[in-house]
Amino acid sequence: MIPDEVSHLLDISPDPSILVSIKELEILATNASMAELSGYTRIELLTLHLDTLLPNLKPLIQDPVTNLELHSLQGRELDLITRRKQKITTLVQAKTLGKSKRFSVFRLVPGEKSKRSKDKAARATNQLDGILELSRIFYQPSLDQALEIIIQVGKSMLTAESLGIYKIDSNHPQLKAVILDNPSGFLPTTISTADFFSHYKDNQFSPPYKPPLAPVMVRAAQMGS
Repeated sequence: MIPDEVSHLLDISPDPSILVSIKELEILATNASMAELSGYTRIELLTLHLDTLLPNLKPLIQDPVTNLELHSLQGRELDLITRRKQKITTLVQAKTLGKSKRFSVFRLVPGEKSKRSKDKAARATNQLDGILELSRIFYQPSLDQALEIIIQVGKSMLTAESLGIYKIDSNHPQLKAVILDNPSGFLPTTISTADFFSHYKDNQFSPPYKPPLAPVMVRAAQMGS
């Protein structure tokens, strides 16, 4: 395949990507996202040595340990030097092609996008930790202690400022708070069953451009939430 065809094939990837000759560190093909990120045209990129774009790459390739990281999902963080000589922190992940291992495709994820991916992974880990933490409730000597764990873990998993657990009050047509962690005073101690079935039975979102309908939504609007 000629470089133009390979470059168009790399356009399948939304992330900046380049085909590299490992021995010479020569750029053989590039996609449009790479041209946009670097500030160079595709033709200009094909005339550049990879050291020009990623000056700290060569030592990583020469070291077996860091080269293994580079060619894994873990990748390595490297500064990309743009046409304007600006540094952009990127997560570089390489994929070797063929048995000869003469060529690799380098995918560069800009720092901000890489950070979002790491944050997403961290949130997933926190969610799993939270679920495991909830298992402690079965070993608590009292209901109050179990509820306290549920509230604290729930606030962390939901990134909520206030959280409450309610139950139906058999003596009144209302839901009554069993436990509240309510530093802002946002949550009411009771909710009428009429309000519950009208407004709170399903998830609700009240954007600021719509008039609030439910009492808790009115409360949120009053508090600027």
